[in-house]
Amino acid sequence: MRPVFPKSPLSLSFEPRKRLVGQRVRAIVDACGGRRRRGSVFAAALVMVGCVACFHLVACAAPSAREYASLEKYLADVSLPDNLTLSFDPAQVVSRKTATVYDAASLRFSADELIPALLTGGVSETVSYAEGMQYRSESGGEREYLTVYDDGESFGTQSGTDGGFNYNLERDGVMAAYKLQSVISSNRVVSMSTLANPGSSREDYSTSGELAGVDRSAALRDIVSRLSNAGAPEFTVRSCYFMDLPTIKAHAELSGAEVGFSEADEGYYFNFAQVVDGIPVMDIEWEQNVNGSVYPRGGTSGEVWYTVRGIEYAGFWNLVSLTGSGETVSLISPSEAVEALVRLLSDVISGTEYNAVTMELIYVKLPSGDGMVMRPAWSFDIVKTEKIFDGTDYQFYVSYVFDAVTGELLSLA
Repeated sequence: MRPVFPKSPLSLSFEPRKRLVGQRVRAIVDACGGRRRRGSVFAAALVMVGCVACFHLVACAAPSAREYASLEKYLADVSLPDNLTLSFDPAQVVSRKTATVYDAASLRFSADELIPALLTGGVSETVSYAEGMQYRSESGGEREYLTVYDDGESFGTQSGTDGGFNYNLERDGVMAAYKLQSVISSNRVVSMSTLANPGSSREDYSTSGELAGVDRSAALRDIVSRLSNAGAPEFTVRSCYFMDLPTIKAHAELSGAEVGFSEADEGYYFNFAQVVDGIPVMDIEWEQNVNGSVYPRGGTSGEVWYTVRGIEYAGFWNLVSLTGSGETVSLISPSEAVEALVRLLSDVISGTEYNAVTMELIYVKLPSGDGMVMRPAWSFDIVKTEKIFDGTDYQFYVSYVFDAVTGELLSLA
């Protein structure tokens, strides 16, 4: 299937609904008190018993998510735990009633297709690495490196790196990957490395700026054309930032990058995720717990740095090919997925604050025998805020993943 890059809906600001249980309890108490004024002591006692029963009913009779036709209506009635905030827009959450479970395998790219799609010169050298075969090209003082991941098959040692490739351009002795990683993070959500290196943050790059001489739609068309020729699957654009020189330099100073930047380094930074049946595949690192065992599952992600000179860097990892389709399964609704999250965090007793910033229906890769299956799931990107020893707030991101068929928690990654 040729790569197609539909625009993902942008997350809009959503003011968490007001918690209503306390208001209802107060209303019941007021009503009970009003009846008590004309009654005897015995009647008052009965009223108090009734009020206790009312309190019990209010506390226990939480609305069932299955009864709601929309997520917005469910959120208007449900009582969230005091430590949970929802800051995604429920109107932007895309749902399905059914999805298909697929058998899958790592996607192996053909060097014969990738080389003409990415290398501008002929192959001058071939080197075998644990990740796969690397093809090198040299022309006019520039060097290109294309590594095709094969899980170490060509090297003879299993590496765990499969389902993708890496293209890197070297100019003036400096690799594009090094320059890029010193000024922007490859992670879609904030990671520990981002917190440790503020120079790799994304917040102050523009999502709407344009590169002089090359607009982002033209850059995207070129990327799509090249990947199509290389036999890539379908992708969606997760994010696109315009990297302007002033911001690049500010980030380089923060990270201590020992390399100079110029206007020639201005460009677009794209993040991609693979798509199956119109549903994105999990594109960040996560772990799945099965019977006490932990299976690290890499995200099926991709990134491209594009300047006026074209693609400077491209990396794609853990892409999959579908090897067979299984059953069509019924999915729980978005409301039921939120209900599972609420149930999980209601049992957590701590001073940690949880802010769900995204909610999305995705496909996840799960182990199955010697292979893997693609299974639908609901994913929440959550900002956790904890107090550290000196009393300051410490924030980090996690992804909570729930099986979209059973509602079972699959991951805390």
